Amino acid sequence: KLHAQRGQDNGVVIRYGKNLTDLEQDRNISNVATGIYPYWTDMDGNLVTCNPKVIPAPGTYNFTRVIPVDFSQDLKEKPTPEQLQERGEVYVNSNNIGVPSVSLSVNFAQLEQTEEYKHLALLEKCDLCDIVAVQFEDLGVDAKTKIVKIKTNVLLEKYISTEIGDVR
Repeated sequence: KLHAQRGQDNGVVIRYGKNLTDLEQDRNISNVATGIYPYWTDMDGNLVTCNPKVIPAPGTYNFTRVIPVDFSQDLKEKPTPEQLQERGEVYVNSNNIGVPSVSLSVNFAQLEQTEEYKHLALLEKCDLCDIVAVQFEDLGVDAKTKIVKIKTNVLLEKYISTEIGDVR
């Protein structure tokens, strides 16, 4: 059986002072682009670019990495530079250009297995591919992302550690 999406968002929050016991953050910027160079060509070799030629990604960076993006297949008719600019801006926003991949390794207390939260057990339960929010204000961590890895102690029926974010 093929599912469109595994897991669900139950509104589980892992927060410092509530249930967070350990947090390790890994940010990878090796594939981050700082902008795109949109262009359109046809069979006759006509080239359309926008002005300015590079559409920057939101944010500030101390490096430059621009990737070319061909919109020839998306736009059948020859676009104006303004139309190409609009299509490029939509592409930057919808594909998270400029956003680094972040992985969080989190250890937390399973509140659904405690006496204080037994009446809220269904609201605090999370499994693989569920979406959780992690908040640690002192370190500036406020992320809502998917659980990608769980280590479990099967004898105690408890999680040892949970990794959330992008798969490494």
